[in-house]
Amino acid sequence: MDINQLEVFLAVAQEKSFSRAAETLHRTQPAVSQAIRRLETELGESLFDRSSKDGTLTAAGRVLFDFAQQMMNLRHHAHSAIRELRDLHRGKLSLGANEYTVMCLLPLIPVFRARHPHIKIEVKRSLASRIPGEILGRDVEIGVVSFKPNDQAIKSVPIAMDELALIVAPDHPLAAKKIVSVRELGAESFIAHNVPSPYRDKVVKDF
Repeated sequence: MDINQLEVFLAVAQEKSFSRAAETLHRTQPAVSQAIRRLETELGESLFDRSSKDGTLTAAGRVLFDFAQQMMNLRHHAHSAIRELRDLHRGKLSLGANEYTVMCLLPLIPVFRARHPHIKIEVKRSLASRIPGEILGRDVEIGVVSFKPNDQAIKSVPIAMDELALIVAPDHPLAAKKIVSVRELGAESFIAHNVPSPYRDKVVKDF
């Protein structure tokens, strides 16, 4: 049983005529009759009283009629829901960010919601290094990270530029310098987050 067979069945039941149903569906009458026969063969029951001239439904036909209408309504609602989702009238947007990048993301959420009030926004907290994998795994749709992912399956778009800042105590020898070389930094001890991240790896590699 497929949706097209149910569409033909409903047309015959509503028009109370195979010929009028064929005109409504822009099909030939033999094609309509064949679709009904296949449906009856599959169900093992007659759906129309062949002795009647007005397309009277049998008991099995009346049962199927209600279910067929529900299925056609579901198809209509599914098409409408997909259309609304495509036009950003409804749906859910899942975003991935960490403690740092979420600060760039949060100011944009009210702007997006003002434009698309029926879209639900879900922000998932994650480690920066895991966000590309979460995108590939379809756990989130968009990720906000502070580095360019290496995976070719991910499209990355720069939305802001930021700089790494060196912070030292006021009495530190480097505090008075306007320019500090990488060689000078390499001789220093740093306080770093204990969780590995692409940004930390880059800093360690450069130093």
